[in-house]
Order: sequence, then C-alpha cells, then structure tokens
Amino acid sequence: MKQIHFLYHHHQQSIELDDINSWNAAYGWGNHSEKGYLTGYTETDPLFQASAAAGITTTDINKWNTKVGLINIQQFISHCPDMLNSITTTYQKVADLGTFTKQSTASTITVNFNGRLSVDSMTGSTGVRFQMRINNLESTEGGATAIVRAGEEGSSGIHASITGIWKNRPAGNYTVSIWARTSAGTGTNARIDPGCWRYAQTVVTELQ
Repeated sequence: MKQIHFLYHHHQQSIELDDINSWNAAYGWGNHSEKGYLTGYTETDPLFQASAAAGITTTDINKWNTKVGLINIQQFISHCPDMLNSITTTYQKVADLGTFTKQSTASTITVNFNGRLSVDSMTGSTGVRFQMRINNLESTEGGATAIVRAGEEGSSGIHASITGIWKNRPAGNYTVSIWARTSAGTGTNARIDPGCWRYAQTVVTELQ
C-alpha cells in the first residue's frame, strides 16, 4: 500500500476522476478479446474497379518501367525492281524491296509499303493479288495484300498501301519482298513502281 500510495501521490496531479471511472468501466467489460471486435478489413472501391486503371497489371508496369515502345525505324525506296513475267494462281516472288535488321527477338515488326503496282494483262482472272513478305514468310497478322483488279490492267498501275505485322521472329537480317498470284487464270508482267518513278517506299517499324 505504501508503494501504491507513493505512485498515486507522484502522479496525482495528472489523473482525473474521469480517468478512474473510464478504467473501472473498461475493467468491467471483461476480456476484450472475446467481444468480437473487427480485427481486419479489406476495402473495395467500386469507382476504382470500374475505371481503366483497375486493369493495370504488374506486367504493364514492368513494360512502362523498361520504356517499352519504339525500338527502331528503317526505310528504303524501290526503284524499278524486277518484275514477274508470268503470273499464275500460285504465289511467286515479284521482287525484293530491301533489307532491314531486327534488333530484338521479343519485338514486333510492322512493315508498310506505299507505291504503285501494275499488271499488263489478265486472262480468265478477276484480279491479281500482291502480297508482302519478310524472308519469304507471310505476315502473322492479317494478309498483307493489295489487289489489282481486272479492268485496272495497264502500265500506269494503281496506287496501293500494304501493311504486314510479324511477331515472334528472331533478331537478325530480313529482306522485304512482294509476291503475286491471280485469282484464277493467268496474267502477265506484275510490276512494282511501273515507270520507274522511285515512288515505292517501304517503312519498317520495330516495337517492343
């Protein structure tokens, strides 16, 4: 009792009667661990879940941190490349347009060709389909084609834009080429850049 009296005397200036009443009330509640208090809670924000940000994954963040995006752009102009004299229903190479270097195995290659294509004549065919390839490989996404239709024959040709996408190809050197075939029957003289205007431009984009 003397020790308790000493402690009380030492701190009596800061202890209020309300404090003592609160202690007594709390003691009367018994074992606090048995009262079913909330000990854990996970908050969910419906507004956030409905936003585009809720779909951001760790993979997305890692890509941003490593500055994923454009790796390289290369371009070349084709001036009077070789032509395909005899066109059949089977794809054959018309000409190589140029080469580029793929720098990353994990990257995606997009190749865009803009220029004129022509076919001198068609027999029994509704059109000639021109297809772009890299290292003789067809595009992995889409057909990468343009069509010169029957009735569009002639040396002046038509303006065409062809885009191809290649995924999961190893790093290294690649050659862009244009191939052609008829829908049926035959055709003669499939050309790229007819008239030799240095008009056929190819742009290669590498994206990570």
